[in-house]
Amino acid sequence: MDWRLFVEEMSVVEHALGTDPAGTYSLMDFSTRDTYRHVVEKIARRSRAPEPEVAAVALRLTQAVADTDPQDRRAHVGYYLIDDGVVQTQAEVAAAAPRYRPARLPPRRVRLPVYLLPIAVIIAISARACCRPVPDRCRCGWPRHWRWWCSASWALCWSTGRPPCACRRTRCRGWISRAASRPSSAPLVVVPSMLSSADAIDALVEGLEVRFLANRDAQLHFALLTDFLDADQETLPGDDALLAHAARQIERLNDRYAPEQGDRFFLLHRAREWNPREHRWMGHERKRGKLAALNRLLRGGDESAFMRVAGRIAPLAQVRYVITLDTDTRLPRDAAREFVATLAHPLNRPRFDAARRRVVEGYGILQPSVGTSLGGRRSSRYARLFGSEPGIDPYTRTVSDVYLGPVWRGLVRRQGHLRRGCVRVRAG
Repeated sequence: MDWRLFVEEMSVVEHALGTDPAGTYSLMDFSTRDTYRHVVEKIARRSRAPEPEVAAVALRLTQAVADTDPQDRRAHVGYYLIDDGVVQTQAEVAAAAPRYRPARLPPRRVRLPVYLLPIAVIIAISARACCRPVPDRCRCGWPRHWRWWCSASWALCWSTGRPPCACRRTRCRGWISRAASRPSSAPLVVVPSMLSSADAIDALVEGLEVRFLANRDAQLHFALLTDFLDADQETLPGDDALLAHAARQIERLNDRYAPEQGDRFFLLHRAREWNPREHRWMGHERKRGKLAALNRLLRGGDESAFMRVAGRIAPLAQVRYVITLDTDTRLPRDAAREFVATLAHPLNRPRFDAARRRVVEGYGILQPSVGTSLGGRRSSRYARLFGSEPGIDPYTRTVSDVYLGPVWRGLVRRQGHLRRGCVRVRAG
């Protein structure tokens, strides 16, 4: 028996939330719908109200907004369950009957001092154990320096990159549920790179093919954003051969995987330009310049920045989201769909304020986690002392905190801030 299907078929709350005026609830994945149901369950348990009545209150508040402005983000029931409207839902439930009491839910965000306090306590206890004078032998009969040995063992674990509970702690804080609705616009996966040799081109195309096989979706497209290597002159003898080889490889992918649905793979290549400061011929602003040129192409169809385009780019006019990957970054199975689905959620869609000239609600950039592959070779003592802990990706340890969106904020295991790595998404 599929337990998830059984629960949703038999749940009264599920059928009630399925009447979401925005029509978004039924498009979300199971984990996100389950998060909504758990919020209803918590409010009901702490207010002593029936769960169907809690769901009815949230839907009534949602319907009142939908009747006046269907495009308002508050017209989605999630606003009154996992976003700022949950306070209003709790108040309405408490006022529905005299026997109900106000429900108090944990805060959606934990402040930095609360996050740092347990770490400071552990450090203080360890330091006190080291500095406190002790008798020759303890009551339990242990030798005098047992605290020194325990503290030294703990420090050794950290210095060798093997903290006893660091992996588990970081993994728990990094858990995040997937907020998902089906993508309504075509996403594009791009890999900025350089054309250096035929073997390197083959590796780039193979990587693009692997990402496609792991993320097969009718709306998903893939492209290589390429430049030539820096040179002392505008063109080199082998440039045309490399560019022709790259174009043939892209055409081969289109012939293999998209003969009937139109091109799914593209090559966008720029020519060298003279850089007076570097005294070299190179791609304008390198990686950032390639992404800016791609943005102009997607927004207005300006192809002037690219000297060679392989593939019919007419479908790119519908692209709204761009996922940028490094050449050595993999795209796990169905990850592209989840990225786009998260941003397509009504509570995460960006709203641009023309007067303030910035996004005031929602998000146009998503920075999900980037993991690292563990090497198979035995590392040296120097690497163990100064390298990152095995099993913990460096992005969660070195990148500054990123503010979480309403949906992500409501779905995070409420244990501190998350730090995220490198995928850029363009808002339409």
